[in-house]
Amino acid sequence: MTNEKPYSPVNYDGNGLTKEFPFKWQVHETKSKTELVVKLINKETAEENILQEGSDYKVVVEVMGGNVICTVPPEEGYTINISRQTSNYQSKKYSTSPGFQSSEIENSFDRISCSLQDMDYNIENFKTTFTEQVDKTIQINKNDTDKQISDFEDEVNSKIEQVNEAVQKLNRLDEVLVECETYATNANNSSVFAEEQSVIAQQEAITSKGFAEEAEQTLNTFREEQETAISDIKNQQSITESELNTLRNNLINNIQALGIYMKDDRLFYRDTQGIEHEFRNDFGGIAPMAVKHKEIEKTEEGFALTWTDPDDSTYQSNVYCRWNKTVIRRKLGSYPASPFDGDEVLVSTVRNQYAETPYIDEVDTSLDYKYRAFPCSLNNVYNLEEINKFGQWIYSFTRLMNESVPSEKIVYRGTNEFYKPAYMDFSSDTFKYEDWENAPFLLKDRLAPCVVGFDGELQYFLNPNNYKEKEDGSPSDVTNTGLDINCFMRIKLLFRRKRKNANGDTEIDISNVQVNDEYKPYGSFVKPDGTLREYIYLPIYRGSLINGKCRSMSGNLTPMSSQTAQNERNYCQANGAGHDMITHADREILEDLYMLMFKNTDSQSALGQGKSNGGSDVGACLKSGTMDDKGLFYGSTSTAVGIKMFGMENRYTSQWERVLGEVLVNGVRKVKLCQGTSDGSTVEDFNFTGEGYITLSELPTITGSSGGYISKEQTVDDIGTFPIVISGSSSTNECDGMWYNNSGTMVALRGGRSNNGALCGVFCSSLLAPASNATWNIGSSVSYKPL
Repeated sequence: MTNEKPYSPVNYDGNGLTKEFPFKWQVHETKSKTELVVKLINKETAEENILQEGSDYKVVVEVMGGNVICTVPPEEGYTINISRQTSNYQSKKYSTSPGFQSSEIENSFDRISCSLQDMDYNIENFKTTFTEQVDKTIQINKNDTDKQISDFEDEVNSKIEQVNEAVQKLNRLDEVLVECETYATNANNSSVFAEEQSVIAQQEAITSKGFAEEAEQTLNTFREEQETAISDIKNQQSITESELNTLRNNLINNIQALGIYMKDDRLFYRDTQGIEHEFRNDFGGIAPMAVKHKEIEKTEEGFALTWTDPDDSTYQSNVYCRWNKTVIRRKLGSYPASPFDGDEVLVSTVRNQYAETPYIDEVDTSLDYKYRAFPCSLNNVYNLEEINKFGQWIYSFTRLMNESVPSEKIVYRGTNEFYKPAYMDFSSDTFKYEDWENAPFLLKDRLAPCVVGFDGELQYFLNPNNYKEKEDGSPSDVTNTGLDINCFMRIKLLFRRKRKNANGDTEIDISNVQVNDEYKPYGSFVKPDGTLREYIYLPIYRGSLINGKCRSMSGNLTPMSSQTAQNERNYCQANGAGHDMITHADREILEDLYMLMFKNTDSQSALGQGKSNGGSDVGACLKSGTMDDKGLFYGSTSTAVGIKMFGMENRYTSQWERVLGEVLVNGVRKVKLCQGTSDGSTVEDFNFTGEGYITLSELPTITGSSGGYISKEQTVDDIGTFPIVISGSSSTNECDGMWYNNSGTMVALRGGRSNNGALCGVFCSSLLAPASNATWNIGSSVSYKPL
């Protein structure tokens, strides 16, 4: 039986009734008894009594673990402690024979492995005890020697870590066991070969056992010296420099006794034959990174799980950890605490097999199952990070408001701290998702192109790589304006924590759940009565005016133009209940997700220039459907080509997009996030005057040259981020333009127009035009939000 379970002693509080106490790690039996140590501990006095097997308890040993059954149940106030003390002596005598008894060799190696586990636990326990004692000593000494003792403690801890690394080397015995198993296989074909390999295996076992005993003996000596040192420190109010140096030198000598030393800033050790080796990472010790983009969904068949397995860990072309598998486990009522806790669901050895197509765990979804992933390396080292838990994801970044370099203004945090941002590879005309491939907010359940009727009913999904087709490959109706339909991107409920930190920078965290009270739903998901929508529908195409309705349809249609703001809204609402213009809150979703994925405030260099090569009438604006076969993201360095972002055409450039929910009234910004008053406004519906809107009095009046580049923005928590100074350039800060008029009532426009050139972009904004302005370069788009 291979020893695969971790070891640590277990404790149970007595209650005067319970007699049976289980343990789950391997234990061996000798001729007379097991190698268990069972103690009865008085919780008040800490007095320990070792119980005797046979008279005080009996033990039932199973394949892995067992049960201690006490003769008399422990009373309240007492603790049963069950530990293991594996013998360091060889219990089996080996002799040359024509057959190779691999099970006996394996059992011997299991004993050595158990012994090493015992020793590793003792080391960790000693480190904890030693550190606590030193900490107490430091608190007692209140004179100049405090600093010396603190320095001594740091050095001791550093050396202890080196000892621990040395002991971890002993875990390489698994490699010897693999060799033994190979010998056993070959023994079936050659008895002579088996005899030779049996001798080799015995020698390997004796050598490894000797190495383990030598390391443990040295560690015991080290432990005794340090306990003496601690005792000396505790018994003195001060310690001389000479005594401190003696302790330090003894410590170094003890560490060097294990053969560990530095050479040219590299760590080496010598084995039992005196051969020099460098500590490397190809024999274990390093866990793989956590899984990415985990998502869980209830289905009729069971829980659907998707995740992306970690990449191998590399640095400067050196591989430090190779991913081998991901273990998925579940537990009822709480998350599995380890790779051996709860029920095993799946062991996946094919990287990213379930990144897009979910694994279905066919269980009763009414039960409170919690799922957790445990990525594992080739050397059986597991990643135990909390972020491997399914059910909640958070992506985080900070927008540095005083940083002027666009590629450095966004700093990743949390789960995605080390992610590579997405970008458009203009040279290959290919979009590169990098670490954002299969991110949950990009999967079908959360972002999907679809066709929706005027009645708000979802009719079918589109092929995300070619909107001319349905999801199943059959022809779609995206160009059929005779049908009562629109083409939308369906977006699932998202929450955001947005706030200014102490440095004045903006922290944004985006999640699929409301983690705490600081997380608010984006306003687009809030219904008039304050409840939440599961989905919203934003336009794939810029709005085209067809038979008195503003439609989102493909088919080479000219965008709606030369309409007042009120007319645009009327045409959008003519589609039916729940249909309206796109809003300030809608744009906030897209801007935040853009910053998260691209990590660059220069959208033209990260995604594409967009249609910005001039023009003097609506014919200069791109017609609908020019990027139906370009996937969810597309762009070009050409100013004659549009951009596609989150499945939607021309989110910037080509034509200004007028939005609901943001106005500038005599230099003061006013904002409304949703219908109803749950956002803090006092008016139920949107308007173009700002009446009843939230007044952002903390924002200063916009300054700088209207029509220039944004150089400074300011965040209002939960509301948005707004340009306040317009004196930048096309290569600094947001790299986008801003127009404004601090006299009168101006309605917000976003994205830029065809004749704005480099001023266009994700953050391009205008508060220059009143609601009555009706020109060729302004239009709007229809959205649908279920009531």
